[in-house]
Amino acid sequence: MVRLIIFVFLLTLVYALLRGLIKRLGKSTRKEDSRGEHAAEMVRDPQCGTYVLPAQGFSARMDNKVHYFCSERCRDEFLGNRS
Repeated sequence: MVRLIIFVFLLTLVYALLRGLIKRLGKSTRKEDSRGEHAAEMVRDPQCGTYVLPAQGFSARMDNKVHYFCSERCRDEFLGNRS
């Protein structure tokens, strides 16, 4: 009977520890996703309207503002229309 009580106690303890660990891991992952390096805001290409990640797009500075484009073609057309 004492063995059963000790077994149930240890099982409950292990369950509580694992549950706490899983909760902490889940919270840290969500925080990283919401404000971490992988979270990026997409911007709209002013030439064709496509949304692009600034890090993956082509950029051009005009009137002290940086514009991001989906391709070199869109960037060149946009700059050609402004000249």
